[in-house]
Amino acid sequence: MTRPLLAALDLHVSFPHPRGRVRALDGVDIEIAAGETVALVGESGSGKSTAALTLMGVHRPDSGRVLFDGQDVTGARASALKALRRQVQMVLQDPYSSLDPRWTVARILAEPLEANEWGSREARQRRVAELMRRVGLPEDAAGRRPTEFSGGQRQRISIARALALEPRLVIADEPVSALDVSIQAQIINLLLDVQRDTGVAYLVISHDVALVHQVADRVVVLYLGQVVEQGPTDRVIRAPLHPYTVALISAVPELEASADRRRIVLPGEPPSPLSPPSGCAFHPRCPVARDHCRRERPLLSGVGSASVACFFPGELRPPGVRPA
Repeated sequence: MTRPLLAALDLHVSFPHPRGRVRALDGVDIEIAAGETVALVGESGSGKSTAALTLMGVHRPDSGRVLFDGQDVTGARASALKALRRQVQMVLQDPYSSLDPRWTVARILAEPLEANEWGSREARQRRVAELMRRVGLPEDAAGRRPTEFSGGQRQRISIARALALEPRLVIADEPVSALDVSIQAQIINLLLDVQRDTGVAYLVISHDVALVHQVADRVVVLYLGQVVEQGPTDRVIRAPLHPYTVALISAVPELEASADRRRIVLPGEPPSPLSPPSGCAFHPRCPVARDHCRRERPLLSGVGSASVACFFPGELRPPGVRPA
């Protein structure tokens, strides 16, 4: 088998708190192949952004490893992290706060090139112009500042900056959630066009199942810092096995209501990561939980092309669930 471009192996990440430690990731495994799009899906607080920042080297895991192209980069030194970040770049959720409002677009796009001593000054200028064309910005944008642009245009600037060093992987953390619905499709199409032309891999972080179904090859579902289901996107969305995944997909709105369509509303809130429940982390909210679920934590096991951490996979299957 071809080795993955990036692999996270049994990642555990926690943060200090006055009442103990917050368990943000609890044994997470993620693999991304070259040119592939993998989506991390889950509620707020499920650990998606922590996972992304750990893969970027911003957070150091308590245990576990991160491999990039077969090389262990866990806890890498500053020089090794700089080399890694030439290959792994990030597009943040909010294009309003992720760009320096004092800088022109030309300076924003040239910064990563200058920091990595990429080419001559003239070559960097040509690269900036190329990046602007690549993301659909007008020529006169180079001398303007981010405050002069719409949200969608600012996200195009963010994408151009992430592509400046020709990375092999881009982590996109909720890349369209801060944008108007009318603009979201333009940004999604831009990301797909860039991938088609360059072969870049994506890790897309989202709570939007409809977006994930449109862009991702595979889905990894997180709940309370644990992977509860993963597999090919179409397989997971059309035939979800974990009750949490079923509930997430049931919340996807449809243009036309159907009689057999029903929303599964989970009771309560996710448990505190300061004191996660025993056994299966989802059992306090699970409609099909048994006593066994309260005592023992289920491990990921293969079911066809997918894998699921559940003792009763597929038992909760609401009728009429279809991807948006």
